[in-house]
Amino acid sequence: MAVEGGAGGLSSSGAGGTGGVGEGSHFRFEKVENIFMNDQTHIKLRDWLKPADVSQNQKAAEDRHHIGTGEWFEETEEFKQWKSTSPLLLWLHGISGCGKTVLSSTIIKRLRENQDIMTYFYFDTTNDQKQKLGDCLRTLISRLVDSSSQAASILESFWKAHSNGAEAPSNQTLLKIFIGILSGFATPVYVVCDALDESSEVGPVLNAISKIVDAKISNIHVFLTSRTEVTHGRELFCLATTICLKGTGVNKDIASYVDHILATDKDFSWSKKIKIDVHNSLVNQPDPMSAPGILSDTPS
Repeated sequence: MAVEGGAGGLSSSGAGGTGGVGEGSHFRFEKVENIFMNDQTHIKLRDWLKPADVSQNQKAAEDRHHIGTGEWFEETEEFKQWKSTSPLLLWLHGISGCGKTVLSSTIIKRLRENQDIMTYFYFDTTNDQKQKLGDCLRTLISRLVDSSSQAASILESFWKAHSNGAEAPSNQTLLKIFIGILSGFATPVYVVCDALDESSEVGPVLNAISKIVDAKISNIHVFLTSRTEVTHGRELFCLATTICLKGTGVNKDIASYVDHILATDKDFSWSKKIKIDVHNSLVNQPDPMSAPGILSDTPS
């Protein structure tokens, strides 16, 4: 809706000059209207998807991260290949409590700092909205829609096909939407799914990931973590590049974390000799990650 032009000024002959044209105000109004409509579209699509708030998991994992730990992982050939080559699936596995989730959060944080296009999900046994395949797909889709107008258009077309959001999408539909959105990106897209073992639908989740991998979409990089037992007998695991979270890099992280706790935690205000003995007993053993108590919340 245009506004009237400005009043004409007086010329030297006394005649009024040409009045200003209201096009500038018209375009400004349209721009504001488009922004409003985009916000409205975003709200209705988000209400339809009902994504889980995984940002809380990300924040909690980042808070548990001990500075300097996990850096070795980004220097591994497996990670470098995953970051630069696609399509590629990287699967990190290990025992419970070995630091997979904190390492996932570190990767997500690094991708965010690099302004890479990425989406992520944390399976979580303490939250019933973060355990099923549908929970995962809804959230992965939602986070990509936030970064791409094309993704929003794809999602909106499915929203319209489901009685303008009155009908809930099936898992099959969500997977179709997700693959369609991934196919629309010309630049690399990173997908991170943490703690598959905490899903109540491990089989369906892995089947969905298999279909994403089978789609052979260019520029897609998928990163998974789980307990080692989840990998047993899985065909997808055989197709992935895999890393077991143990060994020299992890042990150095544990040593760094133990020293930090012994130096800063008031509950361990022991003599220097006792602290050295504790350090040696915890770190200098075949499997430091199995040490109880002080390492129950070992980072990265």
